[in-house]
Parts: sequence; C-alpha cells; structure tokens
Amino acid sequence: MRRLLFSMILMATLSGAAQAEQVTLDKLEAFLISSRDGKLSDDLITTKPALWNTVIASDGARADDVLLVAHFKTIAQAKKPDRPSIKVTDKDGKQVYALKNFYLTFVGEADSSKAFLLRDVTCQHLKIVITSGKHKWNNEIPFECGE
Repeated sequence: MRRLLFSMILMATLSGAAQAEQVTLDKLEAFLISSRDGKLSDDLITTKPALWNTVIASDGARADDVLLVAHFKTIAQAKKPDRPSIKVTDKDGKQVYALKNFYLTFVGEADSSKAFLLRDVTCQHLKIVITSGKHKWNNEIPFECGE
C-alpha cells in the first residue's frame, strides 16, 4: 500500500514537472540608481558606457546600487511556466545575489518582468547567470574602481 501511494505521488510530481511551459529571457537591463533622487541611469547593458569609478553618477550623486530588470516570455495563456533562477557573482566567483525558482506573473499574457536590487556593487565586475529549465543566459557588467 505504501509503495502504491509513493508511486502515485512520484508520478504526479514527475508529470507536473514535465508540463511546465518554457520561459525564455527576452531582455536584461541594468540601471544605476542615483542616491540623491532615485533616478535611473540609461541601461548599462545596451549602452555599454565606460564603467570606471561609476560610484559617482552624472549629476554628482553617489550611485552604489544597480537595478536589474529581466524581461521574460512564454507561450500565451501558460498554465505552469518554468520558474527561473538568477545568480550574480563577482569576478572571483563570490556570490553577490541569488534567487532560485522565482515566480513570474504572466496574467494571461506571454510577457513578464522581474526586478532585482543589487546593493553596493558598483566597484565589482558582475557576472550574471539566469537559468530557466535547460536554458542558461550569461551577461556581465564590468564595473571597475581605482585611483
């Protein structure tokens, strides 16, 4: 009886996992956040500015934090989309931020976005890895600081 119950639970779990709809990363954006007024910089990933000593924003305010915004896609009306994970490390592999199997809200749409706040990271070369199902996306923000 226990074996039958265990088998039924295992089959239900496996069949549920097999039905997850694929989620893909459509776009990743990264913004410096001004400590003076909270304004966001231009997207660091698409504009690829020089990132040397970026703790000072263009208006003279400090900008130690970064807002990452990941935009995802799945099939329309997805009932059980994959749950992605994100891991951010510095150039030495030290973990800066991680969130595993986070939920996305598609609400009848095929698009969803998720924001992540990275605090005090603007002197660290950041390596960003986002995974969903069997898919993996890599990106970097090459911050550097010095005299």
